[in-house]
Amino acid sequence: MTTAGAMRDRFGGARARRAFGLAASIFAIAATADPLGSQESPLPIVVGLATPLTGRAAATGAAQRAALEAAILRINETGGVIGRPVVLAVADDTCSRSGAVRAQAELAAAQADVIVGHPCPAASDAAAPLYARAGTLLIAAGNRHPSLTAKPAGPLVFRASGRDDRQGTDAADRLAAIAGGGTIAILHDRTAMARAVVQGTLHRLNEIRGPNGAARTLVTGIVAGETDYARAVDAVAASGAAAVLFAGFPAEAAILIRLMRARGITAALLLSASNATPELVAHAGGALAEHVEVMLPSAAGAAAGQDESAASGQHNTPEDIAAADARLAVTAWAAAVAAAQTASAEAVARELSAVSPAGAIAFDARRDAVTRSFAPYRWTGNGWRIAGS
Repeated sequence: MTTAGAMRDRFGGARARRAFGLAASIFAIAATADPLGSQESPLPIVVGLATPLTGRAAATGAAQRAALEAAILRINETGGVIGRPVVLAVADDTCSRSGAVRAQAELAAAQADVIVGHPCPAASDAAAPLYARAGTLLIAAGNRHPSLTAKPAGPLVFRASGRDDRQGTDAADRLAAIAGGGTIAILHDRTAMARAVVQGTLHRLNEIRGPNGAARTLVTGIVAGETDYARAVDAVAASGAAAVLFAGFPAEAAILIRLMRARGITAALLLSASNATPELVAHAGGALAEHVEVMLPSAAGAAAGQDESAASGQHNTPEDIAAADARLAVTAWAAAVAAAQTASAEAVARELSAVSPAGAIAFDARRDAVTRSFAPYRWTGNGWRIAGS
């Protein structure tokens, strides 16, 4: 990695001097400093990272920063983008609305060509309209809250992350894959969270199975806090369900697991994300190893059945997921720049929005990443590991 001073000398020019004078930290990452092999190097393309470097979410910011430094290093080692080196400008958005406004101004002063990051919802929501008005491309990474694209700020605002409101959709895909054409049973504890998961699951199952799919789906509510759910388990047994979803919390999930196994029900059991807790492990014990899976947040672009941690396949932390999302964002951006043969925000946005984009991921009409948001994990005795297909 070269120093900022070396890059200043190497690239020169008013734009580079302004960028390297930014109050926020700027890192020049250019293993191949002169991709074209010319006497005078072209001006760099500036990627801005807006992320919390201080405060309660500083670990997320550090993870995203490390991910982008490594990604940009790889880009420059292969000649940069459209023959130009890429540099990284980093601004602290403090995971707050006011911090996001300051970060936007700092990165505007650096003349960043694209902004990646703003993993905190409040920061993303505050900054997105500012980037839109400035004509700057934003690819938010790590922000899973629906609000960013519920009312899109404009055609230059994208999200390279999953969404937390799509747990039901991904649960339905998993249930359908397990059950095939068989019956699916859905149990829930009647809370608002559980109802939202169930609604998303039923909507997606209807898309997958067609109008008659409901005839092969049992939906039963339970009352949280009770200690006997024999009636609900009897209904599951009578349905002959090939796969079961429970949307609720660990205390009830543990009881249902024990009752189902005692009743001889061996159908795969899928649990909502709220159940991946030490409480469930303590109360369900060895029964967790018997076809029980929990839906957990997934990094954008992760393929079904793919280990999201190359080393272990264990469930990634929120920091890991935010870092992976940021890496995907800059990779997709670089591919779009190469396809457009320009770093112009409008041209790159058109490439990102293409039906068959040049990058590793597509974006839908709201410019959300077309990706799985949650993946199934199984308890292996020492952690949650991603389940196979």
